[in-house]
Amino acid sequence: VVWMNREVRRRAAWRAVIGMIAVVTGMALAPLAHGWVRYPGAQTHSGIGLATAQPQVAIDSQDRARIVWTRFSGGIQRIQTTRIGANGVQGAVQDLSAAGQNAQQPQLAIDSQDRAAVVWRRFDGAVYRAQSRRIGAGGALGAVNTLSVMGEDAFDPQVAVDTQDRAAVVWRRFTADAVIDWRRISAGGIPGPEDVMSSAG
Repeated sequence: VVWMNREVRRRAAWRAVIGMIAVVTGMALAPLAHGWVRYPGAQTHSGIGLATAQPQVAIDSQDRARIVWTRFSGGIQRIQTTRIGANGVQGAVQDLSAAGQNAQQPQLAIDSQDRAAVVWRRFDGAVYRAQSRRIGAGGALGAVNTLSVMGEDAFDPQVAVDTQDRAAVVWRRFTADAVIDWRRISAGGIPGPEDVMSSAG
């Protein structure tokens, strides 16, 4: 009887061990079965010792992440960007807005050719102006385009791309009333005429 009790306990203990192994193995393999990828811990992309804000991200057709943000350094806010490969390797950090005046509120969209259209607002010394810039699939920077009219503040720029890779940019313009303006940018990066979408008043 004593031997039988010991044998029962031994078998119960082994069943418990085997059950624990099965649970742990199942937890480890479940993400793979569902196509999940286990990423390492958080990575710093903007540089150590630099105050940053307003991050935005978009994914291209090759699963690369394009990130933009506002960086504060030396008393000036600038818009910066980097791209992270599908394998997690980061490219170089690039400045998008010009030095000398504050820039903020970046937004971005990616077209079918993996080119990014980025918009933000930048102070010109008197008011904030809506600006845009294209980034090529290989990371080459296009020209900076100022989209909003001189002398009137622009707020909250937004951007989206259509099936022909044209970017539509909208922003809030403050005159006597706040109105919504918009402008289309060609696939080649050339802005069309500015137009008012909302009614005054």
